[in-house]
Amino acid sequence: MPYFKFLIIFIILFISSCTENIQNNGLSITKINQIKVKIGETSKEDLNNKYGPPVFESIFNNDIVYYASHTSSYLNFNPRETKQLIVLKITLDNKNIVQNVQKYTEKNAENIDVSNMNTNDQDTRGLFWKQILENMRKTAVQN
Repeated sequence: MPYFKFLIIFIILFISSCTENIQNNGLSITKINQIKVKIGETSKEDLNNKYGPPVFESIFNNDIVYYASHTSSYLNFNPRETKQLIVLKITLDNKNIVQNVQKYTEKNAENIDVSNMNTNDQDTRGLFWKQILENMRKTAVQN
């Protein structure tokens, strides 16, 4: 009989560890679906007042803000899985008025272009040796 209590506790712990955990990030799905934007009329201030600050502001392009909702789930020992994803990419002009709105879901989220900038095409052959010499100089100064 005393082992019966341990067996019940073990079964409860086992069942609770196998349940699916759901995590929500960003805005709620209902709130992001309620976002109404009029191109050429809605300003960044209007968006902040009605829907709160954006989830992400592009550091590469100051005129792009993102509102996102991401729901994911995972089981123990299994990778995280995206259940639902909605991203609104809102492009602003120099007066912070909305010029364009694009909506992405989990099906086409890889098409989001965060930056228009390209990396510099520079000669990397000498860069390796330059970094080694700089690191040696840093360690010599520290000692």
